[in-house]
Amino acid sequence: MKKRRRIRICLTLIVLIMLTASFCACVHEQVSDDVGTSYVTLMDGDEVFRESYDASKVLRFTPTTKTGYDFVGWFVDKEMTIPLEKTPEDGSIVYGKWKIKTFTVTFYAGEEILKIQTVEYGGAADAPAVDKEGYVFEGWNRAFDNVTADIKVYATFTPKKYTLTFYDFTGAAIEVYDAVETGEGISDMFLSAQNKLVIPDGFLFDGWYDREDETKTPV
Repeated sequence: MKKRRRIRICLTLIVLIMLTASFCACVHEQVSDDVGTSYVTLMDGDEVFRESYDASKVLRFTPTTKTGYDFVGWFVDKEMTIPLEKTPEDGSIVYGKWKIKTFTVTFYAGEEILKIQTVEYGGAADAPAVDKEGYVFEGWNRAFDNVTADIKVYATFTPKKYTLTFYDFTGAAIEVYDAVETGEGISDMFLSAQNKLVIPDGFLFDGWYDREDETKTPV
């Protein structure tokens, strides 16, 4: 009986020793981790972005997307002139730098490029002066006062309207067309007026010319 009791006591002591050693190892590992980890504060401008962030992960960490900006990187100074190139020291402050996005606004008149302008995100472009002979400028086909992407902007025009009057040899009007638009085909109008024209004996019809053109250049 005494021998069995001694064996039980020995086994109990062995188990207690093993449990104590295991507990000490866990405590030592936890303490080692706490001691070996460095923490930093991440700043976004004057605002704290993250507190107590693992310093070893900073170089690989990219913040959540900021609308209208591209993330440049982390810097060690508030003026953001010195980039972070190695793991920062415990308790240090790291500053995140952003760069506003820029976009290209291209103004057109038909296929002709009038102007190309670089505009910051959310900014407005400055429209160029535009003129097209024979047409009235009506405006632009889209807004460009809040630019958030590359865009093409086209000038819109309406044709000017004219009155076309045909005169005979005596200066009398033989045919009048109102509201003839720029670019409108007028060959049928010329033919119709010619058919109504009475040519005096001894003359040949040589064509039409602008009444205000003293050189009498045919049109």
